[in-house]
Amino acid sequence: LEAEIQVSNFSADGIKLPVEWKLARNDGKIIKQGTFGQSAIKQGIVTDVGEISVALKTDTPLGCKLIVEIPGTSYANSWPIWIYPTAPSTDTPASVEMVDALDAKTLQRLQSGGTVLLMAANNMDKSIVLKNTFMPVYWSQGWFPGQKKTLGLLCDPAHPLFAQFPNEGFCDWQWNDIINNSTTAILDDLPADYLPLVQPIDDFHYNRKLGSIFEGRIGKGKLLICTSALRDRLGSPACRQLYSALLAYAASDAFKPSQTLPAEWLAKNFSPQEKAVVSSKSPVGSGTAALWVQVADKAAQSNQNLPYKPSLDAVRTSADGYGYSLSANGAWKDDGGCFAFGKKIKLTIDLPKGVEGTLYVRFNDWNDNGRSGKISFENRDYDLGVHAGKEGTWIQFKTMREDALDKRLQLTAIPASGPNLQIDEFIFIPAD
Repeated sequence: LEAEIQVSNFSADGIKLPVEWKLARNDGKIIKQGTFGQSAIKQGIVTDVGEISVALKTDTPLGCKLIVEIPGTSYANSWPIWIYPTAPSTDTPASVEMVDALDAKTLQRLQSGGTVLLMAANNMDKSIVLKNTFMPVYWSQGWFPGQKKTLGLLCDPAHPLFAQFPNEGFCDWQWNDIINNSTTAILDDLPADYLPLVQPIDDFHYNRKLGSIFEGRIGKGKLLICTSALRDRLGSPACRQLYSALLAYAASDAFKPSQTLPAEWLAKNFSPQEKAVVSSKSPVGSGTAALWVQVADKAAQSNQNLPYKPSLDAVRTSADGYGYSLSANGAWKDDGGCFAFGKKIKLTIDLPKGVEGTLYVRFNDWNDNGRSGKISFENRDYDLGVHAGKEGTWIQFKTMREDALDKRLQLTAIPASGPNLQIDEFIFIPAD
C-alpha cells in the first residue's frame, strides 16, 4: 500500500500539529502506524504532509481501515482496505461438483445427496435474468425511466460463506468487480420467506426479490448458486477471493441449507443453454457468400458515437433475393475498427424461401469491457460468452429450410454483462 497523505484545511486558522496514521484490521489490531512531525498546515489550501508505504501480505483475507487523524482535534478520515492472499485456492474440492448448468443428470445427483456449486451466469432463463450494477439508479426511475440498475446489496457478513470474504454486509468497493455488469436472478417465484445469501436491492418501482448467491436443498442434496461470472474475472483479486470462498463454503460442514428449492423451478431456469459455435477466423474466402456486410465501415467520422443507419454499412456482396435490416442504438468507428452497438441488436436477413445455409455474425469487445450476451435466433436461444479482443468472435448459426419459409431470418442479441453488445460484420453462405 502506497499513499500520499494530504490535509485540506478550511478551518478558521492554520494548524501546526503532527498527523498520525494507522492501518488497522477491522477487529482493531494494528498492522502498521506512523506519525508525521508537526506540519504547517495552512488555512484555505491542501497541504502535502508525507507518504506512507506498507507491505501487504497475508495468508488470511482481511478487512482493514486506513485511518489518518490529527491528534487533539476532531479531524480524521478513514478508508476501507481489503487484503487478500496472493493465490487463494480455486481448485474444486473433491466433495463438490462444480457445474455451469443443471441438466437432468445433475438434478438426479442432487436428489441422491450430491453437493453442487452452480456458476450460473451463462445459463439462466431470460425470464429471471436482471442486469446487476455497482452504480445505483440515477435520481429516480420516475424521472429517468428505463435504467437497468440495482441499488447496492445486502448480505450477512457473519454467515459462514463470508469467512473467507470479509465484508460489512453492504455494497462497498470490494464488490465492484464482482457485481458490475454482471447478472442476478429474479427470485419472485420462490416462497416469500426465502432469503438469498447475497441479495441485490431492486429499484422500489419494481421491488423484485433478487439473488446473486443463494442456496437450497434438493432432495437429499445441497445446491449453492452464484450468478456472477467470477470464473471469467479471476484476474480481479476480489472475484478470485469470493470464488475461493464459495468453493470452501460448499465443501465445509457449515454448508447446511435450511430451505428447499423446487426442482421444477431449477430445471426451468438453469438448464443448459444452447452454445453458439464460435471462431476467431473469418468464414469468407471461398466467394460463396450470398450476403456480406461490414457494419459502419463507410462512416466518415471517427472516435465518436454516431446514430446508426444502414447507409454507413459497406455491403460487399448482396445476391439477388437477399437483403437485411439492422437495428442498433448507435455506431462507432476508429483506427481499431467499426461496429454498431446497442442494448438490443436486431438483425433480419431477407432471403429466398426455404434456403438452407449458415449465418455468421461477428461480435466485438474491442475495449475489453466484459461483454457477454444472450442471442435468440429463429426462436432458439444461445449463450454468447465473454469475447474480449479487437479480433472479435464469429458466431455461427446453421439455418434449416423451415427457418426461411417466411423468407427471413431473425436474430436478437442483448447483453448479459458489459455495457452493450457490438456487431461489426455478418455473412450468409447458402448450403451447397
